[in-house]
Amino acid sequence: MNEKQNRSDNNDLYTEEIDLYDILRKIWKWKFLTIAVIIIFMVATFLHVKSTPEMYTSESIIKVGKIANVLIEQIPDIHSYIQSDICNTFSSCANTLNCSPISQINSNTDKVLITSKNNSPEKSFSCIQEAVKSLLKRHDIIYKNALKKINENISSIKTKEIIDPVYFLESYTAPTAIIKQPLMPVNPDSKKTAIKLAVAFFASLFIGIFLSFFLEYILMHRKKL
Repeated sequence: MNEKQNRSDNNDLYTEEIDLYDILRKIWKWKFLTIAVIIIFMVATFLHVKSTPEMYTSESIIKVGKIANVLIEQIPDIHSYIQSDICNTFSSCANTLNCSPISQINSNTDKVLITSKNNSPEKSFSCIQEAVKSLLKRHDIIYKNALKKINENISSIKTKEIIDPVYFLESYTAPTAIIKQPLMPVNPDSKKTAIKLAVAFFASLFIGIFLSFFLEYILMHRKKL
């Protein structure tokens, strides 16, 4: 019984060795095809990266103000405002501006990152300046109007004994402010050439090996016919 089991194990091992040898043989047989695919992919990727214009990014971080502990404007609404109103007003900034929330440890997303990307550093800087200026002006109007109504309500309902108006305004209301001022970009964004070439290499290697087995299959099928 043990002898039969050993023979079976030896046969399995021999079969695995034959399969591995067969795989390596097929890859080696079509090695020039694989090399050609790799060269084509690498050259194409390199030329694409080099032909892509350099982009410059300018960014600013805004802390959205609050009224009665509620954000003056929600992040999605700010995104829509920047993408539609500002880009329509300043058509040259279309497809240049973008904004995204900055998540805090306590999950309160009250900060927004506004970025401007353009192939001209001057244009990138001017677009983000217009976006920040316009957003601050918009929020300042909303904040002042809300603050006026809050003061009127506090005075009318005479709640000074219940809550201190000064404490309430300082604790639960705040205007929108700039945390990070936008700056003129000096250096272009990284094109990540090395990463793109590495991806192209492994992708082309996989495609080359796949083509090798595919062509080998076609040749074997023709022989059978």
